[in-house]
Amino acid sequence: MSPSKTQACVKDVVYDNLAQRARHERRAVALRTRVTLAAALAFCGVAVQSAPASAHGDLHAQIVEVTAALAVELRKPVDGHERANLYLARGELYRQHRKWKKAAADYDAAKRYEPDFDAVDLARGKMLLESGQLSQARRVLEAYLTDHVDHPEALLLAAEVLVKQGRPLAGVALFDRAIARHPQPEPDHFIARAEILERLGPRHRARAIAGLEEGMARLGRIISLQERKRALSGESVPTDSPLQRGSGVRAAPARTAGPS
Repeated sequence: MSPSKTQACVKDVVYDNLAQRARHERRAVALRTRVTLAAALAFCGVAVQSAPASAHGDLHAQIVEVTAALAVELRKPVDGHERANLYLARGELYRQHRKWKKAAADYDAAKRYEPDFDAVDLARGKMLLESGQLSQARRVLEAYLTDHVDHPEALLLAAEVLVKQGRPLAGVALFDRAIARHPQPEPDHFIARAEILERLGPRHRARAIAGLEEGMARLGRIISLQERKRALSGESVPTDSPLQRGSGVRAAPARTAGPS
């Protein structure tokens, strides 16, 4: 190969490498924007449920994308906050994918880069709850609530842990706190609390109904809340009522044996 052709090939390789790096950089910037938005939604709102199996393909693609962004970030001078954000983002994707060990490893990496990154503790508590590690979840969430006493999502997660551990009334008390402090509670929060109380027996039914009425007072006469109140009150629902057409009500967080 002539020197001129060799130089041309080298230039092509260099150009391809630079172009590839530029593409990675653009993807990393776009991803960081999405990660920031996702984090704001996840940690200022309510607990996010694990993704259904049909979404696992999308989750895998997102994991690949975050991993590519991490590869770019790890070649740069150390920015602990940026790396911690990316590890947390990937850990949350692994959690939704039910890859518990990989999620835990990414949470650990995030904390190594930013030890005071307490959003990681909330994410870890959620992962431990979803993976059935209730004692550990309770310990992590209680520690988080020590510094974030009124955090609605942490309170809801801790309530679910207590209910699953067979302490429904303690869980209801945390539901009360979470709903009272939540800037925008969802109908499911009121319904879950009511269903826990309903399972505790007739003497808790009035409190369950009052809780649903509280939900309607705050959110309006939402069909799902009206439906649950009618069911608890023993009222019949007309066959032509929209209440008969369903409202997408989910089950309460857990089944319980009795009061605590």
